[in-house]
Amino acid sequence: MAVGAGDNYWRDNRLPGILKHRIIRRYLPLYLARTSSKDGRAVYIDGYAGRGFYENGEAGSAGLLMEFALEAQGEYILRLFEKDKTNYEHLNSAAEKFAAEGVNVKCERGDVVDKIENTVTEADGLPLFLFLDPCGVGLPFEMVVNAMNRPAAGEWPPTELLMNFSWEAIRRIGGHVSSPRGSEKTLERLDTALGGDWWREHFLAGTSDEAVEAVVDGFINRLGAATNCSVASLPVRRKPSHKPIYSLVYATRSPRGFWHFADITAKSLEDVRIAHEALAEPGFFSIATPQQDAENAALPDIEKNILSILEKRSEFIVGDFPFLVFGEHIGTVGEKIVRKAIKSLHRQGRTPSTGVGGKTENLKVVRPKR
Repeated sequence: MAVGAGDNYWRDNRLPGILKHRIIRRYLPLYLARTSSKDGRAVYIDGYAGRGFYENGEAGSAGLLMEFALEAQGEYILRLFEKDKTNYEHLNSAAEKFAAEGVNVKCERGDVVDKIENTVTEADGLPLFLFLDPCGVGLPFEMVVNAMNRPAAGEWPPTELLMNFSWEAIRRIGGHVSSPRGSEKTLERLDTALGGDWWREHFLAGTSDEAVEAVVDGFINRLGAATNCSVASLPVRRKPSHKPIYSLVYATRSPRGFWHFADITAKSLEDVRIAHEALAEPGFFSIATPQQDAENAALPDIEKNILSILEKRSEFIVGDFPFLVFGEHIGTVGEKIVRKAIKSLHRQGRTPSTGVGGKTENLKVVRPKR
């Protein structure tokens, strides 16, 4: 939840929050359950946790994880931070109830900037998922990188990140670069969040869509390089014709993690589209075409992608190559279209693999004998 969101925000789960919460609802339990299998524990940090629950009882990000931890096998260590006094009081009240039921949850009032280093250190040796949903520029770049590169990071224990990266903050602050009344202090805040003043050159000629996109791309590339992670950016708009208001940025070192996240994102986008229709407000927060249309468009491309991989490899497991398999459609169509593509190629005689049985991510595709 975003810092500064007032009481109106917490009356119900608005459409802008549906996508984030659907992804969290689907992906976080999968990540925590998968990574905790080694010793039964995993850590989740929510840096801007909000109230946990809306007035109508629906769960926000922190509430979703408390509910999951209550029902799940294993121990999930939840650390929640909230700066706003009123929001914290609601959050703490909910956390105390879950703690009384045995959930390992602790919430603190304060800025996560002051808390993150110690909390990440406490998670040493355990899988960690970091969720950051600030209003504005968010954590300093170095803090995010240090959290992702914590001691012993690598194959084990895994560390992943999901964060709200504000395009609106980039537009607003970027305007200070060429303005005669621009605030150097404000510019330095963005320097800290982006890992240097490299971004300023894009705004020397004024604010433009191209400048904002260049900064977003630059941040994604720098984050990936500094953490040795694969990083995805999902732009979110209020209407298809509108400029993005933020990106959901996801970072992982695991190809399978990316595979699952892409599949879950596609399902969550469809949830958002259906929610629009239910509210009779088509396009209000539209970021997805109907799923069937997206799948029909993606099928021939994914078939070509699979064949391209087979030109270089005699066989491969699809879940190990999410970027190459999905290509430009990653995050917009789910894994079922990959199975459909394999079946189609089998019917064409272009692979002996049938696409039948098992989990889609584990499907092997084999080059046909010549």
